[in-house]
Amino acid sequence: MKNQIHQKLQKIWIALWDNVIVSQANNAFQLDNARLWKMIDFLQANFQKKFVLDDLCNYVNLSRSACCRYFRKMMNMTISEYILEYRLSQAIFLLNNTDKSITEIALQTGFSTTSYFISIFKKKMLLTPYEYKVRHKKGS
Repeated sequence: MKNQIHQKLQKIWIALWDNVIVSQANNAFQLDNARLWKMIDFLQANFQKKFVLDDLCNYVNLSRSACCRYFRKMMNMTISEYILEYRLSQAIFLLNNTDKSITEIALQTGFSTTSYFISIFKKKMLLTPYEYKVRHKKGS
């Protein structure tokens, strides 16, 4: 039950992001938050790679501390938390929509090792990626 709720929350979060927050970028406040959109675009474009904070800082022309403070203030989460949530949402999408192995999904979504991916996934979803995939296929 918790797994289904968490999965639905993940889908809602993605839908909100795609439909509400991104559409608001076209409003007047876009100029005030242009740096945030630039940061998010960078993170989403590079989520599969090993994250290096200096790369993001250079991209948005901020110091490390200013970059982290600004992101946390605007998103109410750290950059690392955002990357982890985004990677997990992409992994869930791949688990639901492909027949790729757990290892392929882990590496494709930017996790350094399969065991780390499984550990983080289980902590968030209360199931291993394999258990999640099996349950999702049964529900289809």
